Amino acid sequence: MALSPIAFIAPNYRDFKTYWLKAYSPGTTTPKTMALDSAGVVTVAKMELNKDGFLESAGGALVIPYIDGFYDAWLFPTEAEADANDTINAERVADNIIGVNGEVIADAIVIRFNTLGDALSESNPTLMFDGAALNIKERTTGNGGGAMWDVVLTTSVTPNTYEVVQCTGIFTLSLVLRIQDKVNVRE
Repeated sequence: MALSPIAFIAPNYRDFKTYWLKAYSPGTTTPKTMALDSAGVVTVAKMELNKDGFLESAGGALVIPYIDGFYDAWLFPTEAEADANDTINAERVADNIIGVNGEVIADAIVIRFNTLGDALSESNPTLMFDGAALNIKERTTGNGGGAMWDVVLTTSVTPNTYEVVQCTGIFTLSLVLRIQDKVNVRE
């Protein structure tokens, strides 16, 4: 088992006080066990963020969880939603990440934007490029609908303003909504 500390998790945890973190096999709702140490002696299914937005153990100690192999990570607003693996109101904060012997790598750079409009208007090519993955907090301000989006060349898709949207900051790029097994209408 190659346990590595979590990494590449995008949110500002202060925005998710008292949420629950849970890891999954990539692209599924099959939970993965997290460990409170690199040896995997103490394991947990989920962890709560405290009032300051830090992960803590059941005893209240601040911790960094360790995970074996590839994983997605989600933040759930309630413990019941985490226990039920109900991602409708959850926020995906890591997508297909892997840690190897303590060195964390990812198959895509994950960039966080507050809204879809912010991402579409971004003109910085170091943030918006073919192959990047975007974690969008809300489709529109105040309306929720956070989701993961992939950046692709516009020539490879047909924009439709719903799940495929052309960028205004870099016209050669479009964003494609990652559709999981369930779609939240706000996405």
